[in-house]
Amino acid sequence: MRLEKTAGRFRRWAENAGHPLLTVFMIGLAARLLMMALALVFDSNYWAVVVRNINAGGGLYDIEGYFYTPVWGYVLGLMNSFSNAFLEIGEMGVKVPEIAFFEQSPNHTISIVTSLAFDYCSKAPLILFDLVAALAAGKLAAELSGDRIRSVAAFSLVWLSLTVMGSSGIIGMPDSIGAAFMMLSLLFLIGNRYFLMGMCFALAVATKFFPVFLFMPMAAYFFASEKGSGKAGLRFLMAAAGGFGILALIFLPQLMTGDITECFRFITDRTGFSYGSEGAPQIEGFTRVACYAAISAATVFAGIWVGKGGKEGLRKRMFTGAFICMTLCMLYPPAPQYLVALIPLLAIQISTEDRRFIVPWIIIWISSAIVFASTAPTNLLPLSLGTGWPSLDSIIGMFVFLDSSGGLFDHLNLVYVLGFAVQYVGIASIAAIYLRGRSGNGEKTFPENSGDEDTVI
Repeated sequence: MRLEKTAGRFRRWAENAGHPLLTVFMIGLAARLLMMALALVFDSNYWAVVVRNINAGGGLYDIEGYFYTPVWGYVLGLMNSFSNAFLEIGEMGVKVPEIAFFEQSPNHTISIVTSLAFDYCSKAPLILFDLVAALAAGKLAAELSGDRIRSVAAFSLVWLSLTVMGSSGIIGMPDSIGAAFMMLSLLFLIGNRYFLMGMCFALAVATKFFPVFLFMPMAAYFFASEKGSGKAGLRFLMAAAGGFGILALIFLPQLMTGDITECFRFITDRTGFSYGSEGAPQIEGFTRVACYAAISAATVFAGIWVGKGGKEGLRKRMFTGAFICMTLCMLYPPAPQYLVALIPLLAIQISTEDRRFIVPWIIIWISSAIVFASTAPTNLLPLSLGTGWPSLDSIIGMFVFLDSSGGLFDHLNLVYVLGFAVQYVGIASIAAIYLRGRSGNGEKTFPENSGDEDTVI
């Protein structure tokens, strides 16, 4: 009943507001502009190292530790070219000796603190991809429901998600790039624009690996929707051409320099198969392999389920199958930035299928707040150096507190464990909603609309 009242209030607000989408956009943008003054300097400093290497004429893999495919490096390179041509950001970072002591602690910090100017410049492209992911979710909700209010709801749930905002605005991770291209690939798939779908899907997978687990539901949808058309083979080749064509362009520089294996080191390093990996890293790696092997098997069954029901309800089954597959991917390892790929699919489920999924959305929002708070002293360093507030002494006090013992764990790990535990509660609540039996009635998501079926996105 409470969810129904909340949904009713949202519908009335969206119907009466002159520009609801613009209002939500401005709120989310303001929040991001504030968050961008924060940074997980352990990562932001490495992005600065990558940019300095580019300025020196080096390649992405000329330095140790770039564990990503080239897409994010290209985005950093474009940002760097723009800032060199039109901006003067000065020093990208400065050494803060007072923080050096805490580099050996589990605080994920480093004593070289990036400047506010660099942090804003490096994160600006990610904010654009946040917007693309949110707009794509809104458009898909409109396509599925024909209701502009549900479209606004889906956009709002992505754009105002703290998980999405924090991943881009605080820690500056490229997960929103993968999520944006993943959502575009789904949009182009249901719009029968297969060449573009293939390109976007390949870009999504080449940025962050999670979208690859949507392949089976998407392929099942494609063949089921094209059944009887006589053009399935040709259109599949178009999709493949788009995907392999863009991959060839992405990896061409590495193919020419012989660095192609370095592009995929993140797979071997994070599965325990890199040279010298042993002990705990190897055990963790094997756990990842076992987990993702099980998820891969589950995606096959999801694909079978999507395709076996014929064309009636096909879109709904495809999005449900994609949502289930992505939820399974979030089981291990726990990290708020990984959830960025799940949030747009969760938003579509809330806005078009079952409003009860707002509960895991809220729980995940809270879990992200806890995890981001655990790195507060590190995050505040650029703001302290750039503005003088908070003072460096107060930040050092925060480090000392987090490093101090809280029983079996220091305070930092206690906060980490709490945040990840809440995150798992959010993921488990998704499963609980399915196990209890979803309503399966999109009309229960929001009260009946007022007759305006025009979409706003």
